[in-house]
Amino acid sequence: MDPTLEGFEAWVEAIMGVPCEAMPDSASIQLAYDGAINLCYIELKNVPSQSTSMSIYAQSVYNLGGALLVEFAADVPGSTFWADLRNKLGINSFSPGLINQAHDQGTGEGMYIIKQLEGLTLFGLQLLKTPWGRAYMMIVGQWGPIWGITF
Repeated sequence: MDPTLEGFEAWVEAIMGVPCEAMPDSASIQLAYDGAINLCYIELKNVPSQSTSMSIYAQSVYNLGGALLVEFAADVPGSTFWADLRNKLGINSFSPGLINQAHDQGTGEGMYIIKQLEGLTLFGLQLLKTPWGRAYMMIVGQWGPIWGITF
């Protein structure tokens, strides 16, 4: 199944778990969906998918759209769902890169950064903050060695 605006809205409720009373207005849903359609790697349409489930492309669009929605969805009066979610995920905090070493007087830790993460853009770093952005990057990154996708 290919992505649709109606499918995205249903996905936001069912998969993201946004309660009905916190659903953003239709303009925000449309903006997130359109942004995801415009930014999602179009070649994912060519990835074979089972006819009984959502296509890889639709999964990618919906996850990317969900990450975008977290970035800018306004709370409806009486709800703080989106503001609370942004606060919980640290959306408004700046991350200039990934930490690969930390040391104090007696200990030290290092983390191996895989090549796919070395060249992340600010957009990619921001996507890592939400589970939906990470899901999008996970799907797209799976196909990167074949099509040369980089973040």
